[in-house]
Amino acid sequence: MITTPTNNRRKNILPKGQINHEKKPELNKTFLIQIDAIRSVNDDDIEKVESGGLFAELDGLEWLERQIAVYILQEKLRRSSAKFIAAVYATRS
Repeated sequence: MITTPTNNRRKNILPKGQINHEKKPELNKTFLIQIDAIRSVNDDDIEKVESGGLFAELDGLEWLERQIAVYILQEKLRRSSAKFIAAVYATRS
């Protein structure tokens, strides 16, 4: 298991700075619940979420690559069809 300083810093300071005794108690309680939830997250869980996000981005890029390939093929087909049609009309004239 790799623990990075970024993960530790994120766990320690995220909503803590938002707690203010001048705010409504319910709001401070909400921030305390968030802090507890963040601290309870295991570093392995963070790595799973981060790697899951990377896989989602990779899937998105692969989808985009397929869409570009389809577009290019359609464009080539359209151009070759247009040339073919032009050639047919040229022979008829």
